[in-house]
Amino acid sequence: MDTFSPVQGVHWGPHPELFHTRVGQHPARLRNLHFVFAVMARAVSMLGPHLERVLLEAPMDHTMDHTRRNHIRALLQELVSPPVDAVGSGACSDVLGAFDASSLFNGPDGPELKVELERRLIRMGE
Repeated sequence: MDTFSPVQGVHWGPHPELFHTRVGQHPARLRNLHFVFAVMARAVSMLGPHLERVLLEAPMDHTMDHTRRNHIRALLQELVSPPVDAVGSGACSDVLGAFDASSLFNGPDGPELKVELERRLIRMGE
């Protein structure tokens, strides 16, 4: 999908070479990216109903018309509950369940994992 930034003439889209140089060649960055994706996917799936309510309650104005609202609702629904016939939809439940906060710190390695998570989150925020 080709998109353009608000800056006139600046093209946004896939850039595999840049990804490979900045992320793909760095295993730690790739793990961080996967971790953040798993956390965000889980958060969005858990917040789906609340986001839907916020979207429905958003006032209509020049920034939010019916067409835009319906488009956002459709994207949100697809993210939270992908259609059964979607490509890779079987993997969606695996991804959404990849970050299970209730069991993340259980077990003998729990305290160590918690410290590691905090350390990674701090490093990613720097």
